[in-house]
Amino acid sequence: MKLTEQVFKEFKSEPDVKMFLQTISKYKYCVIGGLAVALYSKGSRTVSPDDMDVYLAESQIESFLNDLMDQGFKILKNHHFQGAEWYVVSTGNEQEFDIALQPDSSKFFEHPTVFHYKNQDLKVIEKKYLVINKLDAKRNKDLRDVLFLLRDESFSFIQLIRKRISGEERELLDQLVDDLSQFDLMVDVYS
Repeated sequence: MKLTEQVFKEFKSEPDVKMFLQTISKYKYCVIGGLAVALYSKGSRTVSPDDMDVYLAESQIESFLNDLMDQGFKILKNHHFQGAEWYVVSTGNEQEFDIALQPDSSKFFEHPTVFHYKNQDLKVIEKKYLVINKLDAKRNKDLRDVLFLLRDESFSFIQLIRKRISGEERELLDQLVDDLSQFDLMVDVYS
């Protein structure tokens, strides 16, 4: 899949984004969050201009943070969210990068979707895991992202996700699918 220059221009600090991505390319990572949704939705959802979210293999955080600090990045905070440890880094140019640690053997690193831009590959979390993560977060902005991610998907893709979730997440998914089909944004979801 192709990544365009326009995607980078939506961020507050395009040079910081490119430097961050060049640095992380040497590590076990995948992009998550708004940039991942924007790429999968082929631009119908814009990126969040303030930040970029990634998963990083937890064994690599020390080396990765050292590489970033060598390039002028600073650690702004360290916190926990959705069961993961997160680091927020920035060069001070209003562009923040949120790094969530995941076990090295995490399924999120197994089959990333690769987007190509010039001489760089950008590894993005598989779409099914992105949908599941967004459902798990349960924030309004994440549920809107699920709508973007599902709108052109087939029944089999949705069934695949349904098998991996239960309870409240499954109910949310079913409601979102109903909403999409009411507005004809999905093609015969239940046929």
